[in-house]
Amino acid sequence: MIDFERAAILKNRLIDEITNSHNSLLQDFPVNKYIDLCNKIPQIGGYKYVSSEVKEICKKIIYKSNEQILELYHMLVLIDLILLAQDELKKKKLPEDVKLLYCKNFQSIIKRLEAKKENTRFYLYSNDKFCKDISVCRLSMIPCGAQKILLGRISKRFIFKRGFHQFFRGLALLLVELGGGIKPIYRMHTDTHDRDLLAEFNPEGSLRFYLRVAEILKINKEVKGICGASWMNDPQLKNISPEIWRHNEFAYQNGGQVFFLGSSLKDIMDATYVSSKRKRLYEEGKYLPTRYLFIWSRGKLIKWANEHKKNVG
Repeated sequence: MIDFERAAILKNRLIDEITNSHNSLLQDFPVNKYIDLCNKIPQIGGYKYVSSEVKEICKKIIYKSNEQILELYHMLVLIDLILLAQDELKKKKLPEDVKLLYCKNFQSIIKRLEAKKENTRFYLYSNDKFCKDISVCRLSMIPCGAQKILLGRISKRFIFKRGFHQFFRGLALLLVELGGGIKPIYRMHTDTHDRDLLAEFNPEGSLRFYLRVAEILKINKEVKGICGASWMNDPQLKNISPEIWRHNEFAYQNGGQVFFLGSSLKDIMDATYVSSKRKRLYEEGKYLPTRYLFIWSRGKLIKWANEHKKNVG
């Protein structure tokens, strides 16, 4: 569970740091009002979304103090969100083990805030990892183990990316399996800053992840399924990096589909950064890291999960 006493001590420490530097800042920009603005975001949208009102407050805080004080302010915002989550989490339509994962994630965030080991400019919206932290603390991004999920939509453009075969296959999925809609759907996100998540990055962790998602889909019947875009969905990896392909192989075999999107410099850098084999094959012109969109409709995912549970007893 969340160590609220520890969080409260950290909150007081941050308040002291901010007020010692700028005495009236927390009066000028009350954290509770800032949180209210942060919570007024589209239900279906990216975790990086920041409203114009929030951006304006950030500019004013920097103008009155500096960027370092804004980071302390955002640290305080995270703590307050975690403290508020105690009651809000009880109201959420989520399986109990997912609520426990939230608490585990909160504890990790508190520990990082206490240690202050992050680099300068970590607690700013320009940093992807901070955006994920605040989205989790707002309870919009859901930690499910190996991945985190967030309500979003699918762009229909993927059906035009690779010829008639992908067009008709993608169109059939949109019209039949997803009921003609592109939203809402859970989008998957990897958080490389979350050590607990990275520890689940294996076939067993992926299995647990999708079983949790199936339970969430059963509760939230309006959500059409789950999707995610990554170079790790590339069918080339069956032979090049089978240890990665095996993570989701059962999903591909039970109704999950992948669709070609294309290659980018980021895909190339991510795929070759930690693998000498993939880097060598890329340099030899034998492998081009390519991003694929993975989609698993709610019907087929839930069917697989029910059969899996039945088979394992």
